Amino acid sequence: MIVVDRYIINVDTKVILNKYDKFGSLCSLVLEGDEVYEVKESPLSIVENSINFYGHSLQGAIEGARSVLGNISTPPVKVSGKLGMYWFPIKSIKHDDNVWFSINHIKNYYPIGTKSLRVMFHDGNGINIESSFGSFDRKVSRAHKLKNIIENRTNGEHYFNKEANSIQIVRDPDRKHYTYVIKTRNRERDKNNRK
Repeated sequence: MIVVDRYIINVDTKVILNKYDKFGSLCSLVLEGDEVYEVKESPLSIVENSINFYGHSLQGAIEGARSVLGNISTPPVKVSGKLGMYWFPIKSIKHDDNVWFSINHIKNYYPIGTKSLRVMFHDGNGINIESSFGSFDRKVSRAHKLKNIIENRTNGEHYFNKEANSIQIVRDPDRKHYTYVIKTRNRERDKNNRK
């Protein structure tokens, strides 16, 4: 185990769990690749500082997620869009006993009791957490949805209506302005648009 004062989430970070040190201070256990870090800051502080490090804010990430997914109580957050890092908490971010997951590292999960489940990572490691299967499954689905929508928007993918009107813009040299023609199903309408 590596003990550090601060930690910034990177693409190899899988999960952040809460831990209390011998003085009763809230700290974190971070799984990154094959390493375990004990960090002398709370899970929420790590997430918040990491989002700040990548040029955004936690509040902005929450508001952005809610604008995409609706007004949900525990939205996933984009830590870094460029690096494809999207995370979600299993409880409200105000809870000290929260656990944060990277959506990219979860391979599978299954119940091992009424209110507990096993989360497996792509590298074969796994952890047991206190959460119902349904609640965790919804959070995973929301994180995937947020990631897909934001990546589609920021990668330049646009959604076009194939039956949309065709517009042709033409300059009228006599009147020295522009006009446009909208072509719709064998009809044309002339519209003038002065610039």
